[in-house]
Amino acid sequence: MTEIDFDKLNRDLEERAAKRGTWISMPFSFDYFFSTNFFFSQIRKKLRTAEAYTDIDYYFDLDSSGIKLFIKRIIRKMNKFLFLRNFETQRKYNALTLETETLLYRSLIGMQKQHEHDRAVIQSLEARLDKLEASNG
Repeated sequence: MTEIDFDKLNRDLEERAAKRGTWISMPFSFDYFFSTNFFFSQIRKKLRTAEAYTDIDYYFDLDSSGIKLFIKRIIRKMNKFLFLRNFETQRKYNALTLETETLLYRSLIGMQKQHEHDRAVIQSLEARLDKLEASNG
């Protein structure tokens, strides 16, 4: 049985890694993604803000009586500009919902990229291990 000089093997591996100039990060654990609350707190905050806009009053009473009320009703029927308040509220709701969706999408894409990177690291480590076992075995 041949003896293996692990110190020399480690030095060789470190020298090769230094020559390549690439850095392989260790895969993140399950706890890393689900114990950090940055994305989830941002999503929760935006969804709470969006929840304030879910009950939108699309029709509101006009504040007057007599001839003023009559004129306002005519204007309301002829022009939709009185609904700008509701449209603006709807725009805010849509924007918050879109921002939340975008944040979720970016976090999922980041997790997918990290997962693919982790798989590549695991495969390279398994290949190294197989190579070492084959050379020693």
